[in-house]
Amino acid sequence: MISKFIEKRMLNMLDEWYSAMSKRKMNHVCTLKEKIDQHLPKIKKNTKLWMRYQLFQARHQLLFENQNGLDSLFDNLYGLEDKMDDELKYYLYFFSGLYEMVKTAPKHAVHHFKKAEQYLAAIHNTFEAAVYIIKPPAPIT
Repeated sequence: MISKFIEKRMLNMLDEWYSAMSKRKMNHVCTLKEKIDQHLPKIKKNTKLWMRYQLFQARHQLLFENQNGLDSLFDNLYGLEDKMDDELKYYLYFFSGLYEMVKTAPKHAVHHFKKAEQYLAAIHNTFEAAVYIIKPPAPIT
């Protein structure tokens, strides 16, 4: 068990890492990952942080086009789905959708994206939520 202070600090680091990935700040992504990896023993002591780390690790691998071990990682994460809150479920399905797109399985990807959308209300990051805002095209005049 880790203290609430350390848990909050680790959560902030993980969220900063994901934010950097979302914004494609590649150098910052790598620097943050190195810092976070130094704290893995602490992160592993907290189930929620550990699941979040693993989800963001999957996103990191997708960002850097490294699919090694992702099938196994997603299998493990789906095994933990019942322990996830709605925010983590959103990330699980969203990242699974991205992975299916990389594997050229668009029908599977759409299924995962639709599942992720069900958990969108749990996302407090407006940048992340903007992914699902769809505007109809302007009428042709």
